[in-house]
Amino acid sequence: MYILEQSMLMKADIILTSSKSLTSKGIRFGTKGDFSHAILYVGGSSYIHSDSTGVHSGNIQRLLFDKRSEVVILRNINLSENEKNSICNYARNNIGKEYSLKEAIKTVIPKLKINLDRQFCSRLVAQSYNKSHNNIVKDVNYCSPQEIYESKQLIIIKDIVRKASEIEIEFTKSDNPIEKQENITNSLLAEIRKITSSDIQTMDEISTFLISNNEYDLAITDIIQKSGYLIMYEYEMGKNLWRYDKNKFLALPMSKIELSNLAKKELYLFNDNEARYTNMFQSYFNLFKIHNLTYFKVSLDLYTNLLNSVFTQKSTMKEVILELENS
Repeated sequence: MYILEQSMLMKADIILTSSKSLTSKGIRFGTKGDFSHAILYVGGSSYIHSDSTGVHSGNIQRLLFDKRSEVVILRNINLSENEKNSICNYARNNIGKEYSLKEAIKTVIPKLKINLDRQFCSRLVAQSYNKSHNNIVKDVNYCSPQEIYESKQLIIIKDIVRKASEIEIEFTKSDNPIEKQENITNSLLAEIRKITSSDIQTMDEISTFLISNNEYDLAITDIIQKSGYLIMYEYEMGKNLWRYDKNKFLALPMSKIELSNLAKKELYLFNDNEARYTNMFQSYFNLFKIHNLTYFKVSLDLYTNLLNSVFTQKSTMKEVILELENS
């Protein structure tokens, strides 16, 4: 089995894959290409893609391949940090959006009905790049993984694929908190669509809907609260206590150099999270101030808690780094 070397990946890298499945073979045959799926790496071990269950995130450490030839990494080496953030934020804002097989098929059969408020893998990647004014394909709404592979704006990054260790393979079989988050998000959006009879596809669209339909405020808030969405971060805390406790971090079975490198990597990730959570906090603060809806208040509370969590994590990593430097 093969895995990607995470330390060599960069934010906004594009991962193209193939597999032995009939779906993969069908897509490759229809698009006359070598790859059937497109994935966007957003940093911090996370990627975002659109598959049959919709748009959701995943952990790069859980992505295994039978052969080296089943995956290729593409990169635009001219992107600024702001452009990378814009690309990744657009993809994040699509999380929860439903998948459309018809829209994907239209890539090779242009006469099918158009419904742009859905996603498929290569469209998500192309549209995310387009958001930062980087057009990597001719038609960002209808493109295939092969067209992304052939883009003149992208280069192939070599030597990122390596053999997975037994520990890494075993990790992919362990409990997956991201999958839990995906199920909760998809479920609550489906329930909200049902009670509102509105085609709400993402968490952002809930806010837009409520501004014009505030009579649904309490009903939607009730769905959110009962779903567990507002306390998903507590599940992550329980699974990764080492991120919040210096002694637990230092007790990890690693050398001092490995611990130091991990702490610095985590600190970089938390800085990125802090910027995103701060933007979301400010957005919900303004919405609550203007509209005074319960949904905006509980969302504001959520990002307050997430920011407090990040501050604790950053403080822990700084303590770890300082102690390791002085030991």
